[in-house]
Amino acid sequence: MQAEREERESKKERIQAEREKLELNASIEKERFQREQEAEREKEREKLELGVRMEKERIQEERDQLELSARIEKERIQEEREKLELSVRIEKERFQREQEAEREKLEVSARIERKKIVRKD
Repeated sequence: MQAEREERESKKERIQAEREKLELNASIEKERFQREQEAEREKEREKLELGVRMEKERIQEERDQLELSARIEKERIQEEREKLELSVRIEKERFQREQEAEREKLEVSARIERKKIVRKD
């Protein structure tokens, strides 16, 4: 009876030790699994952050390119405007000179006509 009780106690202790060993292994496995999961999440987060950063850089490069294109176009338009304004000013001055020359011709013709009329009298 004593031997049976010691055997049962010994068996209980072995079972308890086995249970504790299994629990410890399960706990270790659980922690390892959690670390792996966290490492995977961290890796995925870094991958996403890299993707976001690259997209932001692409958008910024596109924005910079558009701003440069807009500035170049604005400068081209300004140069064209200045050329047109110069052309208009030159044409206006030419027209005024022609008008002045025409007016002077008419004045000279009118003086000549008046002189002719005065001489006839």
